[in-house]
Amino acid sequence: MRNITLTQDGGAIVNLPDQAAAKSQLEAAGKSTLAAPYVDVPDVLARAERERSEEIGRLARKFIDWLKASLKRAYQSDVERYLAQATDLADLERRLQALARGERASFG
Repeated sequence: MRNITLTQDGGAIVNLPDQAAAKSQLEAAGKSTLAAPYVDVPDVLARAERERSEEIGRLARKFIDWLKASLKRAYQSDVERYLAQATDLADLERRLQALARGERASFG
């Protein structure tokens, strides 16, 4: 188990086995200790990893939703929109023949 002892001046002592050893080490260096000197590093790292993975999951779900919406909007292609503007069956057939001849400049 890793322990970190933080000092008031921003220093840190890492991997000391118990609080008494940490306190004596700090006192020998002429530094005072904080009231709660230990931070449980594995728990902090595990919580940070869990929060990071939850956030990545949320972002992935948002991206998938956006992608689905974009694909749904893009489903109707330019050709389909062009053909949908036909006013009657004769106009539709004329547009289909124009597409068959490769006249794509008339979209819009």
